[in-house]
Amino acid sequence: MKTRIDVIASEESYQNLSTFHEVEELNETVRTYREVIKSNVKRADVQNRLIALLEVLKRHSCKYVGVSFLRKNTIANMLEVSYKTVQRLVKKLTDLGIVKQVATKRSSDMLQTANAIIIQPAQKQEE
Repeated sequence: MKTRIDVIASEESYQNLSTFHEVEELNETVRTYREVIKSNVKRADVQNRLIALLEVLKRHSCKYVGVSFLRKNTIANMLEVSYKTVQRLVKKLTDLGIVKQVATKRSSDMLQTANAIIIQPAQKQEE
């Protein structure tokens, strides 16, 4: 069953979805998540692709810090993998709690557009 899309792709929406205040916070979080991926994913090829995807998302998340609205086809072209592989990689990052996807729609015709992929703040480990 499809869920209703309530978020309209706009500057205000992306600002509201932003999870960081500064790019340095985002960079620190991505460094933390690299270690999370290395410790939780066994296959080296999958680790490398997840880290590459995270880097692409980070590089395209600076205008609204932590929010990327790249299309998965565009990401697939950048990483030189298939669309289906990008879907699986994003799902894996979602399952690890690293990113969250939010479906968005255009204001002009109210049809679905690219999902916003939001890098989540890293949870501080208590020692």
